Amino acid sequence: MAKKEPNTLWAAFKSGKEEAFSQLFFEYYEMLYHYGYRITSNEALVKDTLQDFFLHLFESRSKLTNSVDNIAAYLLTSFRRMLIRKLQRQQKKEYAIHKISPDDSFPFELGIEDVIIKKEAGEISKRLVNQLLEELPPRQREIIYLKYYLDLSLPEIASTLSISYQVAANHLYRAINKLRESTTIKKSFLDIWFFLLLYSLLGC
Repeated sequence: MAKKEPNTLWAAFKSGKEEAFSQLFFEYYEMLYHYGYRITSNEALVKDTLQDFFLHLFESRSKLTNSVDNIAAYLLTSFRRMLIRKLQRQQKKEYAIHKISPDDSFPFELGIEDVIIKKEAGEISKRLVNQLLEELPPRQREIIYLKYYLDLSLPEIASTLSISYQVAANHLYRAINKLRESTTIKKSFLDIWFFLLLYSLLGC
């Protein structure tokens, strides 16, 4: 099956073509899985949500928007909302102490495997990158992931996280400033922009 361009793919999916839906599934499943696993390490819940998400996507295709500029951003936004709702329901059932919200109260984890996938690196480099990412609060870590790993624009990030453009921009600005002022950066004589460039290049 020839790979379709995003606009053609979405139009074909909307029209009910099964091969277009299959391409959507196989092209974006792994990306959504890794993103979901950063939000919660409950692998079973992430996979269950993905199954429900793609089923819902197919069944409700006629009601979806007719034009999508960035399919990845669109799917990330919808999948994230479904996963957060499931986490909230699960937490209520388990009588957890802290309530999960779409804000900063759930841990967005950036494991070192996200930064260096199938790449060889020394232990010092691994510890350095891991330490830098851990210095950021969850929301800033997530925005760095969306911006430099998934290459989303700020409007797309704002839509994905259900926040305003200005809030997204503020979080990104604070994250970059925090990384720039990090003692880890200074001690390693590492330039923040070089670090972010490496981060984007080492993504899968």
